[in-house]
Amino acid sequence: MGENTRFLYFILEDNKFFKIEKRLSIQMSNYEIENDANVIKGLASIALEGASKIVKDFESETDFKVQFDLLPSADITVLLSKGNKVDFVFYPTKPIQKFTSDGILVADGFTPVVQSGIGIAVPMSSNLKAPKNAQELKEILLAANTIIYATGPSGDHMETVIDQLQIRSEIKNKIKIISGLVAKGIERGEGDIGFQQIPEILLVPGAKLLSPLPPDVQLLTPFSLCVHASSNKSHICKALFHYLNDSKYRDLYSSCGFQMI
Repeated sequence: MGENTRFLYFILEDNKFFKIEKRLSIQMSNYEIENDANVIKGLASIALEGASKIVKDFESETDFKVQFDLLPSADITVLLSKGNKVDFVFYPTKPIQKFTSDGILVADGFTPVVQSGIGIAVPMSSNLKAPKNAQELKEILLAANTIIYATGPSGDHMETVIDQLQIRSEIKNKIKIISGLVAKGIERGEGDIGFQQIPEILLVPGAKLLSPLPPDVQLLTPFSLCVHASSNKSHICKALFHYLNDSKYRDLYSSCGFQMI
């Protein structure tokens, strides 16, 4: 390789993948241009951080490279709505279905993979008991000082639950809505209880998962893979999708708070 070569690779550090880009010259070489054909770019919900291990397996066993950003699901929706182009997405099925009907994503290659429930995050020092039903959850919410949830599917569902419990007027001044990881807010002491997808709560060591939402108010969110309509690398995307949907990774997904569909 000559001095014009640019290397693209990933390293694993603190359970996160980071793209490392080393440019040895301003000019791109023919080597780089040829190998860019084997690189796909995507957007994935931050809850799916654990899938990075599967992506690494895919890269080590194929000639392909994957670059993807882990973002809150609501942020991915905004980016797609604004016309950002990638090769694939891995995030909640509901917005994928809308973007597919709008022609932004394509149905060919659509792959449902996992689902997760909404969990309750509390400080590590909390002695709160897990609610067994909606009535016990209601009592916890009424007693809380600050309640945190995020934008996106989990936050939308919590809005619905609060209305079902008929306590909006009593707790409206306690609610804090954020973007990003709710458990980070709990870790920083910004609230004494929070709600978000279970895999996202498990990403934060400074808060703990008290329990899933009680079964009578739980919502399971499916996550799927889909190719962007602008991509000319659907064959690579589909090869990656096959890896990400392989049942041999069932235990890995489970350890991250997901169930394979």
